[in-house]
Amino acid sequence: MQQTLISDKKPSHLTAQDFLAFGVNQIAYIKPVQDDNGTAYSLYAADGTLISTFDSEERAATGALHNSLAPVIVH
Repeated sequence: MQQTLISDKKPSHLTAQDFLAFGVNQIAYIKPVQDDNGTAYSLYAADGTLISTFDSEERAATGALHNSLAPVIVH
């Protein structure tokens, strides 16, 4: 299996910003949050940017997939 490098920098030379950029265009995190109506599910980019909030985990996952992002559920 061939490994694809995201950065040409050696791991010991990664800055905090480099580390945050890993997966930013490939991964989205789904996190349950409390709102006025109970539990909602927020979808975040890999760098922590809020993308959107949904009323179900399934809709959040669909939102990620619709935007070509791999959903990861965080509890």
